[in-house]
Amino acid sequence: MRFVFCLFIAAGLSFAAATAQAADWIVKKTFGPVWIQSRGVQKVSLSRGTRLSSNAIVITGRNGRTVLVRGTETMSIGPNTLIKIPSANRGTTRILQDYGTVVYDVNRKQTPHFTVETPTLASIVKGTEFRVFEGERVSKVFVRHGAVRVTDFGHGVHALVETGQEAVIVHGSPKGMVIVGASSADPADKAAPEKPDRGPPGGSGSPAAPATNGASINTNTNQGVAGNNGNNGGNGN
Repeated sequence: MRFVFCLFIAAGLSFAAATAQAADWIVKKTFGPVWIQSRGVQKVSLSRGTRLSSNAIVITGRNGRTVLVRGTETMSIGPNTLIKIPSANRGTTRILQDYGTVVYDVNRKQTPHFTVETPTLASIVKGTEFRVFEGERVSKVFVRHGAVRVTDFGHGVHALVETGQEAVIVHGSPKGMVIVGASSADPADKAAPEKPDRGPPGGSGSPAAPATNGASINTNTNQGVAGNNGNNGGNGN
C-alpha cells in the first residue's frame, strides 16, 4: 500500500510539473538584442527555446524582436519594449507592458482570461489578435480580429474596441481615450479612475521604465514598429 501511495504522489507531482511547464511561454524566435531578467538576477541574452518562468522580464533593444509562444498563443514583441510576466492566477494571464509594442494572438474562451496592462491602460480579452503600443506621448490598442475591452486609467473611461478599430490615448490630454475606425463598438462609459499596482513582479530587481532622454536602453518609440498602425511590429518574420 505504501508503494502504491508513493507512486500516486509521484504521478501527481509529475502531472503538476507538466501542467506548469505547459503554461510557460517559450521563445520561438529572436532577432537582434533581446534580454531576459528574473528576480534578483542581472539580465542576460535571450535565446531560442528558452522557457520563461513566472515573473520573467523580457527586454528588447533598438533593433531587437522576439516571438514567445504558449501552445497556440503568441506574443510578438517589437523593438524598444519591456514586458513582465507575473504568475498566472486561476486560469487567467496578466502581462505588464511597461513600454514598446507587442502583438498578442490569444485563444478564444467564453470568459475574459487575458489582460495586458500598461501605465495608462488595460486591455481585457476573451480571445483575439490585437496590438498594444505604449510610448512617451501616446498609447494605442489596435484590434485585428475580435474585440478588446480597453480602460483608460487616467480618465476612468471604458470602451469596447472591435475589429479594425483603434483606441488612442494622448498622454496629458484632457480629451481622454478616442476610438478611431468603424463605429460598431459600445459607446465609452465613465467609471471611477482606476490604476493597478504595477510594482515589479516578484519583488525588486526589475528595470525602471525608460527615461525620456533615452538613457541606458534606447527607448525611442518612433523606431521600428512603434508608431506604425498598419504593420505588425514584432511578428518575427
